[in-house]
Amino acid sequence: MRAARRHTGTTAKTFDGVAHARGEWLMAQPLFCVATAPLSADGFVNTSPKGNRREFVVITPHRVAYLDQTGPGLKTIAHLREIGRIVILFFAVAAAARIVRLHGRGRVVERHDPDFALFAEYFPTAHDVGVRVIIVIDVERVSDSCGYGVGARRRRAPSHDGPVVAP
Repeated sequence: MRAARRHTGTTAKTFDGVAHARGEWLMAQPLFCVATAPLSADGFVNTSPKGNRREFVVITPHRVAYLDQTGPGLKTIAHLREIGRIVILFFAVAAAARIVRLHGRGRVVERHDPDFALFAEYFPTAHDVGVRVIIVIDVERVSDSCGYGVGARRRRAPSHDGPVVAP
């Protein structure tokens, strides 16, 4: 029987930017979530899961970017154009529990934008079919917490019913 993990009482920590080791960890995560919201109180907060297939990069301690793939909606793009606020959530799913959030201001870089070529250099698949835009975030706050609410998971081989994640 496996020994239960205990919460050590460690609380969330905030950082000025994305340090090198933390950036390596972020880029190694298989998925992340992006959350944005409109200015209007009547609008809905949007959360989008993103598969990380070398589609997220730390450019500097205060700037990150990711490839936005074609999907069912354009809420992230619309919210960024309206107000710019964004948070990216990373969480460990295959190792020790950990959560990292990047808060900042994002902008949409489309293919016809003069900056597209500059940012596309960070992504080997930037010109592939399905890439809608590059989202560039100026990071204002980084928080790192224990992630015990998520817990560690190990991935098993996919079945006919899809992938299975087991404790």
